[in-house]
Amino acid sequence: LEKQTPKLVALVGPTGAGKTTTIAKLAAHYAIKEGKKVPMLSLDTWRIGAVEQLRVYGDIMELPVEVAGGAEDFHNCIRKHSDKDLILIDTAGRCHKDHAHPARLKEIFKTAGKKVETHLVLNVTAQEKLFEESYKQFTPLEIDRVLFTKLDEGINFGALFNFALRTRLPFSYLTTGQRVPEDIEAAQREKVIRLIFN
Repeated sequence: LEKQTPKLVALVGPTGAGKTTTIAKLAAHYAIKEGKKVPMLSLDTWRIGAVEQLRVYGDIMELPVEVAGGAEDFHNCIRKHSDKDLILIDTAGRCHKDHAHPARLKEIFKTAGKKVETHLVLNVTAQEKLFEESYKQFTPLEIDRVLFTKLDEGINFGALFNFALRTRLPFSYLTTGQRVPEDIEAAQREKVIRLIFN
């Protein structure tokens, strides 16, 4: 986290990767376990029920949930929560062929006036080719990290190794189920090596 200013972290990626649930897990960890002030901000006004899902989590954890329909709303939300420690940003999933979506997000993020740390969220059960296409799709956002979800549903994890070699992106977190906040862990080197080579 950063001193005297909130850290902005956005999760981006294809549909069904688990971004919204992962946002809730991260919020629970930092707010409940670390005692930080953490609002959740949704840019997903596209998917039916996405905002409601985040609001349910917010109500349970007693955390603020904001919705931004565009750049101006986003800017206002960031200003409103400038006294917080961490602002978690949920985004809509899009097909890997939609290259206009990342460009729109980039324009929205610019209004924050500071760096938005971007994590590409990928479902380990997806085809390896989708990893590559999603990475290419979101490259305009200058992705900082990759976060792999649904390890509990995966069988073979060699694609993680291949993806790491090709992109050189550091891994941030791994999720291992639906439970909030339990089923998330920092991506430790030893754990990733065991996944790949066992």
